[in-house]
Amino acid sequence: SVICEMTKFIGISVMVTGLIYLWFEEKNTRNQKISVLWFLFITTAPLVWWKVRDARVSPEVFGRILAWHPPSFTRLSDGVSVVGQWVSSYMPIVPAGSTYSMFPFGICSLILLLCIAITFRKQVQRQLSKIHFVAFLYVVSYCVVYLVAVSFVDASAEIDFRTFAPLYPFVLFLSVSLVGICIRGAKNSLAWIVLMICLVSYLVLVAVNLMGWLHAAVTVGLGANRWKEKPVVSLVMNQFSEKIIYTNRVKPAFYLFHKLAIGLPAKIEPLSELKNDQHEAEYKVMKEAFEQHKAILVFFPLGHNEEVYFPSESHLVSKLGLRMIRNDGEIRLYSNE
Repeated sequence: SVICEMTKFIGISVMVTGLIYLWFEEKNTRNQKISVLWFLFITTAPLVWWKVRDARVSPEVFGRILAWHPPSFTRLSDGVSVVGQWVSSYMPIVPAGSTYSMFPFGICSLILLLCIAITFRKQVQRQLSKIHFVAFLYVVSYCVVYLVAVSFVDASAEIDFRTFAPLYPFVLFLSVSLVGICIRGAKNSLAWIVLMICLVSYLVLVAVNLMGWLHAAVTVGLGANRWKEKPVVSLVMNQFSEKIIYTNRVKPAFYLFHKLAIGLPAKIEPLSELKNDQHEAEYKVMKEAFEQHKAILVFFPLGHNEEVYFPSESHLVSKLGLRMIRNDGEIRLYSNE
């Protein structure tokens, strides 16, 4: 699921990047049209084939409803915070995992790069190559595609460092190239020293961040042994293996229990932020499953504001007559047996 979250916007972003590049690069009008058509065919053929396959196995080909749900300022600021996380999320002065504390670092990083580019704009204009242009196009295309998706297609899409990870190598390449070009064009020793300090400091922070992310993936993520060793996982896979699993986190539940789980009945659809007309019917089915002792509830208290969309943990416990079987802190198991 992590790979899906990280890559689901790459395809359309690459397509947009290629189309824009070919449109501006090809000088001959006939060659321009031929290149664009070939590129469109090559990039859309796999998508069309896959959607034809989806239409044959499922009545819902896209599974999305177009609706206007623009991201709030807080969510947009998360995108700027991602830049700060790229630079300093594992520095000792910043609490690990704190998103909003990254916002000032993100703003400062963007302003610093902008100031460097403006100061050395002549050298930058002379030495930028096609690969820099393509990398910049991809970064802009990805951001635009992501904003369009969040605003019209998927209101639940997170704006965080995981979903912006596909931008990281390109931003790293562009920022290091920018500073490198400026270093070669620096005409006095003071400017050269300042730029070298910026470059070395940035590369050190990148290295520290990479080590921090790898450590977090091994010790904090769902792939860590601490999750697999939790008693709730053992109980669900052994004692309650025949039960239907209801949960507020379908993807983590599937990963941990190797079994399909059912999400809680949504009052408002997280993808479209529209009222779910099937809420009462879905809730009735869930209630009957618990009354017949066929289901269990696995709840992940991750601190997200989910009560707008789904029934709260306390509501489910009281209305379904559930009792806690096991509480492992980050995951709780309920049953009415």
